[in-house]
Amino acid sequence: MLAELLRYPTVSAVLAACVTALLGMGAFFLQTQYKILLDKRERRRLLYETLIEQVFRLLDAKPGRESSQVMTEIEKSWLFASDGVLKACYSIFEVYEAAANESDAGASLKLRESAQSREQFAAAVSDLFIALRAESYGLSRIDQEWALKHVKIYEWGALHNGDE
Repeated sequence: MLAELLRYPTVSAVLAACVTALLGMGAFFLQTQYKILLDKRERRRLLYETLIEQVFRLLDAKPGRESSQVMTEIEKSWLFASDGVLKACYSIFEVYEAAANESDAGASLKLRESAQSREQFAAAVSDLFIALRAESYGLSRIDQEWALKHVKIYEWGALHNGDE
């Protein structure tokens, strides 16, 4: 029956047009889904860049109102971050809180002055970086040991040749 219908040029043309339309709609759907995925990744990238900036602002934030504002910005990650990223953020808060409790009242935080605090902060930040990579890229080959070796918090910035 189909073979008989295909003998008519009009039926063949209509059938070809329908197939072309279906393929076009399928391509449009795939392209739209891909654009949505790219837009989502770009939004997440921008949000995570802001999150990382806020985490490092904690190094200089004074305990009290200033640190509370920074922590509030970090806590916005509840809206978009994975469980691993949230847990890493709260590990950073714990390190900050311990350093704040050891600091003099009203003085700036001595987080960067203590080698132990810097190491704990670097470990918490490396956990955050690993969680961010796992969420953004799926599986990552960077492990905790490698991250701990490379994420450092310096007292006054990175050392440079000639510095003492």
